Amino acid sequence: RVLASDVTIIWVVDEDGHIRFAIEEMILDGEPTGLAKLQSFPLTEAVPKLGHPSLLEDSNLWSGRIAGEILLVDDSSILYWKINRRSGRYGYFTDRMYVHLKNAADQFRYFGIELSVDWDPL
Repeated sequence: RVLASDVTIIWVVDEDGHIRFAIEEMILDGEPTGLAKLQSFPLTEAVPKLGHPSLLEDSNLWSGRIAGEILLVDDSSILYWKINRRSGRYGYFTDRMYVHLKNAADQFRYFGIELSVDWDPL
């Protein structure tokens, strides 16, 4: 249940079209901790986190095509994974289209990972 409610997987499509993903990490004293950022645990809610730019090469942080989150959804009768475009830097530009998010989901599907696409409006 912790994975379903607290841990966020972040992902980004880099400039070459490759997907990079990781569990979102906390930052303490300006340094990555290697520990998952728990979203609703009171002690870590306000702790800063490493975001989508941390998945890209340092030399070009604006090279992400689209990015977002992968979340495990607990719908009381079924657990399923969903992908969204919730990234302040790479997800909400007007040139990001539904097809871009769908293409990202399809890349995961190629490896047997089924994701429901969650296209939230701007």
